[in-house]
Amino acid sequence: MCGICGIISFSPNSDSTSSVEKMMYAMKHRGPDDDGIFLMDNVGFGFVRLSIIDLSNNGHQPMTSVDGNLTIVFNGEIYNYIELKEELKNYYEFKTKSDTEVILASFSKWGIACLNKFQGMWAFAIYDQITKEVIIARDRFGIKPIHICRIQDTIFFASEIKALYKTLKIDFNPNETSIFNYLTDQKNEDSQSTFFKEIHKIPPGHYLSIRDRKVNLIKWYEIESSNQEPFTSSDEFREILFSSIANHLRSDVPIGTCLSGGLDSSGIVASLLHKYKINGINTFSAIYPESPEIDESKFIKLFENELQNMHYVTPTIDGLISELPLFLEAQSEPVRSTSIYAQYKVMELASKNVKVLLDGQGADEQLGGYGYFHAFYQLDLLKKFRINEFSNEFYKTVIKRNNYNLIYTILFLSLPMKLKTYFQNMKYDFLNFSTYRSNDLFSQNSTNLSRCRTFKDALINHLKYRLEDLLKWEDLNSMNFSIESRVPFLNHILVEKSIASSTLLIKNGISKNIYRKSMEGIIPCKILERTDKLGFNTPQSFWFRNSKFQNYLVSILNKENLLCHTYIDKAKLKNILYKQIHNQQDNNFFIWKALNLELWLDSHFNSRKKY
Repeated sequence: MCGICGIISFSPNSDSTSSVEKMMYAMKHRGPDDDGIFLMDNVGFGFVRLSIIDLSNNGHQPMTSVDGNLTIVFNGEIYNYIELKEELKNYYEFKTKSDTEVILASFSKWGIACLNKFQGMWAFAIYDQITKEVIIARDRFGIKPIHICRIQDTIFFASEIKALYKTLKIDFNPNETSIFNYLTDQKNEDSQSTFFKEIHKIPPGHYLSIRDRKVNLIKWYEIESSNQEPFTSSDEFREILFSSIANHLRSDVPIGTCLSGGLDSSGIVASLLHKYKINGINTFSAIYPESPEIDESKFIKLFENELQNMHYVTPTIDGLISELPLFLEAQSEPVRSTSIYAQYKVMELASKNVKVLLDGQGADEQLGGYGYFHAFYQLDLLKKFRINEFSNEFYKTVIKRNNYNLIYTILFLSLPMKLKTYFQNMKYDFLNFSTYRSNDLFSQNSTNLSRCRTFKDALINHLKYRLEDLLKWEDLNSMNFSIESRVPFLNHILVEKSIASSTLLIKNGISKNIYRKSMEGIIPCKILERTDKLGFNTPQSFWFRNSKFQNYLVSILNKENLLCHTYIDKAKLKNILYKQIHNQQDNNFFIWKALNLELWLDSHFNSRKKY
């Protein structure tokens, strides 16, 4: 796990060394253990290393293949590297025990098709000294990030946005589409965009080919095209999950795991205890003893008799206020809620004990874990005239749980697209219409999720367009504290078979049905039977009633010449803030976004007098 960066110049007079060194320095937190630079033919690679596998100097990067033809910088882990090494041992003379060299050997033998053989998370760049081609590739689901910026005849890439923003001497501009999506909770199909107009991402499942001054973005993975068969049983699900967890334990440094008390992280911990008999593993949790409505301590502590090393942190509003500049600096872009701060604090806690952390990210997206997935599933039943099953699901999710909001979701999803767009846009009267009407973003950006016609479509939509934000925060929060975060649920075989088994995911009003069945007798019953979902939550609503934080909000958002007024209507924001401060209406999520946006604009653009 590391940080990578580089320059590919079409100009013979570029100063690659200085720029690469500056980018490396800007993300040294990603790799405090080692660093290195490669320069050849107007190609420059930089690397900062967090040593996880093969801690010797043999794992140093940039790494060159034994024949001298290929040079790589690599961020991530190839979990099946041992099996691939065995397959390649008669073809390639290995000099190290690292998974990095396995990528070089694989690329040497199979070319770009090697991507299909990898199980893991990665962003890497390879330079072929024979063909003069640079390949920059990203894993299937976007677990590891890679950002690109082109300035005239030079392409820059880096693991983090700040490595580009802080070192490149150009005028950056805010991306209005990304800000619109942020304020309205929407996502569009442009998975290349960032909040900076000039900085882009290589989308998940894509690679960039740069050769002979030509730059081509090529899709190498598409989840819809996978040919996996559905699970034959819950036993098969469990065995694939166990296998994935086993591979994610491959490390030469101590490993810990997040433990929220929810189904997913508890499943990982329970698997380590039940299958692998590892009771000495360190667990890390955020708890809120003074906020019982969100505190998950009672579920976390179900493991107390089996675990030896449980660690806890309680994020506070005072801590958030004091750490907000550092926290937002770590993110590089605005974040949706204070839950990302809770994750930030858990990663900080973990960094004092381990260098690798397992987490349950991705399970909700592939297994239908969000509440509105029930609406898609029930609509599927209605469309197929399976009335008895629909009635059973409706009763158990709506009537039995008093969850009448689900009715509105079902009705909304049943509407024609034009009506969906109309009702969605009605909610956004807080926007500065002069900015957004001129760009026609209202007609372009009705949410992808609204367009989904089936439950399976909604699952795929989440994996393609909504999961990446969660993975971005996971990466930034963990790497900020020099922690490698691993997500065993995002084994691509497990994901693909889960999508193929969409009819097995919800039953009797219970989501993640096949997963729950597979973990019977393994996860404690009180957790296995949970139907609520909290995640890395915080008492955000309570925090926004704190007088100290309210004073802070007023000091930032009650100014006349706010930068965010370009995007948010001035009068509306003032009115919403007034109602929040005087406890007339709770709009804490919107106000948090406005605060984040203002601080981000001020930090990145005000000094350059963009407005």
